[in-house]
Amino acid sequence: VRGVDAKELEKSLCFRNVGNRSVILVSYSVNEASTMRDALVKTLYGEMFQWLINKINSTIDTTQDTTNIIGVLDIFGFECFVRNSFEQMCINYCNEKLQFHFNEHIFRLEQEMYQAEGVVVPATDFKDNQPTLDLLEKKSEGIFAMIDEEINVPKGSDNGFLNKANNKHEKHPNYSKPKPKACEDAANCFGIVHYAGTVYYNVANFLEKNKDSLHPDVMSTLRSSKSDFVTSVLPKPPTETPGKGRRGRGGGGSSKKTLGSQFKEQQQQLMTTLNATFPHFVRCMKPNKLLQGKVFEEDLMLAQLRYSGLLEVCRIRKLGFPVRRDFDDFYKRYKAIAPSATDLDGLLSKLTADGKLPEDQFQKGKTKVFMRNAISGDLDVMRDEAFTKHALNVQTAIRGHLMRRRFKSWHNIIMQVDEAVKVRTAEAVSNALDACAELPFHGVHLQQVKNAKVLQQRLVEEKQVAALVDSAIAQRDLESLRSAVVAANAMNPPLDPAICPALTGAEAIIKELEAEIALKKEIVAAVNKRDLALIDELLLKSEQIDLDQGCEEVKQAKALKDRLEEEKQVMEDLDGAVERRDLSALSAFLKVCGEMGLSNAKVDEARNLETQLVAEEEAKSALAAAKETRIAVGLQQALTKAYELGLGASQEYADANALYETILAEDAVLTALQTATTSRDIASLEENIAKADGMGLQSANPVRSEYTNAVKMCDAIKKENECTAALTAAVSSGDKSALSAALATASALGMTGDAVSAANEALSKLGAENEMQGKLLAAGNLTSQAEIEALIAKAEGLGLAGSTEMASAKESLERFKKGAELVAKLPGATNFDILTTLIGEAELLGLDAKFPTEMAAARKNLEHLTIVNQCETNLDACIASKDTALIQQWLDYASQQSCESEKITEARKFQRKLAAENELIEKISKALEAKDTATLKTLIAEADKKSVTGDKVSQAKVFADRENLVKETYAKIKKSGDDCDLALMNEAFDMVIQLGLEGPEIEAAKVKRDELTALDTVQKGLS
Repeated sequence: VRGVDAKELEKSLCFRNVGNRSVILVSYSVNEASTMRDALVKTLYGEMFQWLINKINSTIDTTQDTTNIIGVLDIFGFECFVRNSFEQMCINYCNEKLQFHFNEHIFRLEQEMYQAEGVVVPATDFKDNQPTLDLLEKKSEGIFAMIDEEINVPKGSDNGFLNKANNKHEKHPNYSKPKPKACEDAANCFGIVHYAGTVYYNVANFLEKNKDSLHPDVMSTLRSSKSDFVTSVLPKPPTETPGKGRRGRGGGGSSKKTLGSQFKEQQQQLMTTLNATFPHFVRCMKPNKLLQGKVFEEDLMLAQLRYSGLLEVCRIRKLGFPVRRDFDDFYKRYKAIAPSATDLDGLLSKLTADGKLPEDQFQKGKTKVFMRNAISGDLDVMRDEAFTKHALNVQTAIRGHLMRRRFKSWHNIIMQVDEAVKVRTAEAVSNALDACAELPFHGVHLQQVKNAKVLQQRLVEEKQVAALVDSAIAQRDLESLRSAVVAANAMNPPLDPAICPALTGAEAIIKELEAEIALKKEIVAAVNKRDLALIDELLLKSEQIDLDQGCEEVKQAKALKDRLEEEKQVMEDLDGAVERRDLSALSAFLKVCGEMGLSNAKVDEARNLETQLVAEEEAKSALAAAKETRIAVGLQQALTKAYELGLGASQEYADANALYETILAEDAVLTALQTATTSRDIASLEENIAKADGMGLQSANPVRSEYTNAVKMCDAIKKENECTAALTAAVSSGDKSALSAALATASALGMTGDAVSAANEALSKLGAENEMQGKLLAAGNLTSQAEIEALIAKAEGLGLAGSTEMASAKESLERFKKGAELVAKLPGATNFDILTTLIGEAELLGLDAKFPTEMAAARKNLEHLTIVNQCETNLDACIASKDTALIQQWLDYASQQSCESEKITEARKFQRKLAAENELIEKISKALEAKDTATLKTLIAEADKKSVTGDKVSQAKVFADRENLVKETYAKIKKSGDDCDLALMNEAFDMVIQLGLEGPEIEAAKVKRDELTALDTVQKGLS
């Protein structure tokens, strides 16, 4: 947290450096180390507290210049405990200073006011605490100064300070040396007589608490902190005077002020600020030590009043004139006692002459009248009596005037009542009767008021009946209208149509409503019969009488009409799709049937056709995929499946079959080419290359490696045959140049055999040099690189370095190296096409004779890769067609042949996934047939989790969603029946129509709906 090195901190707390120019460490004792640790903590706490104060001050500071301020000072409370220490002495010293300021301010103001007003009062004195302050703060002799002095004395101690203080101040009136039982540990205590009483202070740790410094080693360690905050709160190091180092054992230095000195300076600054202000004092008292409300402890309160100096203030105020009133205020307040007085002097003379204001109870100042408390209270009583006498005279005049005004008001109210009866409006009558509240007895004895009340009741009844009629018309409720008309006719006398015009048309509306009710019943019957033609007819009638707005019966009839028309249209579309064998349309219409819940023989027939068409489409897709891959086995499988589904006569089948035959022919030619290449049969090669060219294999993309290798092998064999003829001719002629040229060509072609051997033998017979030349030309027949290199070295020794034969030998060496590199690649070739190409190149280079073992191993590996390639190719075709059975067959074949590859592994995973999907779809199909909703929900969730899609999954989701709606609809029907909720029942029947639900439960619900409709009609009538 502090950000300093732990070892350095430990070192500075346990050792101190006493050296000046060199480091001399002296260890602390345990107590000294503990003291140094505590001093470190106090220093950090104090500096952080000061940092916080500075932050607060800078935050609330204003940049504007201020001449007037308002400050609030919350002073220390006077402290006196069983054991008091240095902290209590500082706090009580602050209280002494503030009490001195309080006394000076209060008593000085009092004397200044009397002097300014020229009022003579008895001499007053007050208890002065200046001696106590001198005892504490006086320079050299004060308690604080003696503590600071003892700190600087070598081996100074708390007891040493106490002895010096006792010797110095033993006779001081405000210093007390405690007796043994006066306080706890009296031998180590001294007493100070404060304004609030004597407090005994224990000197234990006085010197330590007064110190405020750390050893420079500790401060140096803290200033090395990595924490910016720690280094910012620490005081800046003192600037060293040139020529002087840090204080060591023999060095000096500036000493830091003690806490007592700092506290005294801060106290002086505070007093300077307070003396420059006009203070107001608020004394807070603690009522009890129980911390409870409404409890006052007399001793505690009296002690606090004494400590705060308030008793002394009260004593001094009682000696003078505590009540002071300005001249103008005094005159205006007490003029009522002597109305004849015209000014202040006259009022004072009159009151004095009458004995109401004795001369010794007041004094007149320059701007105020000073009085004692008792006479001030007597004058206030006289003032109240004078006010009472004058008030009675005023009340007499006003009451007569008010009664005359009230009688005139009563007459106007009676006239208002008569006028309201003539006007015959509820508002006028009500206002007139409200005004009658001002009449005596509220006017209940007056005939005009009685008539007005009867009229008011009649108007209220007329208004209620008119509102009832208007409400019934607005609601178009038959029973309400009938009840309103009966109420209007039952009035005595009956309600006049001129007052309620709505009565005129009420019977016509009743007839209209009766016609609407009859039409609703016919619509309900038509809906129950599901008669589309009758529903059309009744809906037309409802439009003619505007019944289609907000009518549940009409709303349900329209919904059923839409449903019936939709069912009819869907079935027609389904028949057309079946006739056209249109799979896309068939699937779309079957989905709509599922959503609508339609199930009949035509729908079942359409579903069977859909299944057949899907199988045919899958077979056609498999044919198309097999044609794309041009894999014979895949085509054969797709053709077989298509034929089993009856597609043998289709164009797709014919095209695929023709391609299959073409591929078989191509594979036969390629197999023959590979065999001829291996056997180096030139006749077979030329024959099959011609066939391949006729099939266009030379322009295939990509060109098959069998064809490429065969063409290269054919060219190589032709060149070898030409070279063999040249060798034979050269041997016959014995021409050295011809032999050399022919052998060089043979070497370049990598040829071996009798012709080459005969040419070498013929060349060697022509001499030793010719023999070496022959060996160079036959270097290509050697079976190791070392032999060729040795031969070249030997020939260079014979001076044949620049000869044509040497160039031929070096070409043979490079060819051997190339062949060795090629053979080295053979074991690592795991791709069928790459290995085929490498073997073809090796055969062209004639590497079978030089590397028989490696070539045999490569051909064996090629046989294995051929099987792997065949498996992968056919698995690709099977996966494209998603034929589970064929995939399994090829996987079993691959296992029998010990074939493994990444594609085969992926095929196994695909087979397991496809099998699981097929199994899941089969379960969904069975659940659909059984209409097992619970199982379907579980299977749909599983399909979503596994991302399985398809028609069956879609059908299952449609079925499940519909079943959820059906279940919700039946639940609404049950709840609406249990709760007698007509609105919920109508909402449920909207869903019944949309879903096309029928059956006993629906019929029972219709009966319940009719009952609820009748009950609702009765309730509306009653309301």
